[in-house]
Amino acid sequence: MVHLYLPGFGAHNSEFALELAKRFRKTGMTAYARHWGHWEADTTDEAGAEPIATKEPQPFDFTEEIRKTEQVIKGIGKSKLGIITKSIGNMVATRINLYKVKLEYMILMGLPVGSLSDAEKQEWLAFLTAATCPIYLIQNKLDPLGSAESLIQLLLQASVDHQQTDPTEVSVQPSIQLISQERSDHTYDDMELIMRIARLFDPKEELAV
Repeated sequence: MVHLYLPGFGAHNSEFALELAKRFRKTGMTAYARHWGHWEADTTDEAGAEPIATKEPQPFDFTEEIRKTEQVIKGIGKSKLGIITKSIGNMVATRINLYKVKLEYMILMGLPVGSLSDAEKQEWLAFLTAATCPIYLIQNKLDPLGSAESLIQLLLQASVDHQQTDPTEVSVQPSIQLISQERSDHTYDDMELIMRIARLFDPKEELAV
């Protein structure tokens, strides 16, 4: 099985992407973290994650990033896939072709509800309801780009069935679980929670250092 992380917009997200991929590998899992093309970098990691960005990013090229993400997924072949996203990574996931992929789960973190157009909200909701795998929505209660309550209201307005779940009680069912975190920022770096969910589908023990 392969785990793919689609990070947030800013260059500072690259460090967590690198650390998350390393953590997956330490647990014996296969993981890749996208490195957005608008980031500048001067260091590389050839064991699964891409370079750490060192400068602030330029405008985001959706068309190019979707194309590159689909290339990564094509390279995965017939392996089962888990997708983890943060912020703008949610919208990249919404627009990539996943029809021929054995998608096992998705962790969608920090949806920027407040900055999405009505059309983008509908696009994301359609993506959410069309998915056939378990989905874990992780949203900070007071995220300045979209609070957990704003996400709940978006789901309710669209009549999307979901269950609010404690972080310690995540499970394979129900299909859509919403996890609210006691934070007031747009940071999503709870590696333990991400790993807890991933292990539901790829159960491996952490390797000794």
